[in-house]
Amino acid sequence: MLKNALRDQPLLPPNAPGSKKDKLTMEQGKSICGLEIVIKGHEDNLGELSCAVLEDVERVASKAA
Repeated sequence: MLKNALRDQPLLPPNAPGSKKDKLTMEQGKSICGLEIVIKGHEDNLGELSCAVLEDVERVASKAA
């Protein structure tokens, strides 16, 4: 996802003015930040799912004992 977002950014020629390079760098930074937020959200959700699965396993194990 991050790789695709960065790959889809327009390329600048090496002789592009610094202001254009700065603008592109800021845009890429925003894209990275947004994707990090999305990834963190998915990680948080996976943590909740893992806790729920663990609780289910413990519940089944206690009934079997």
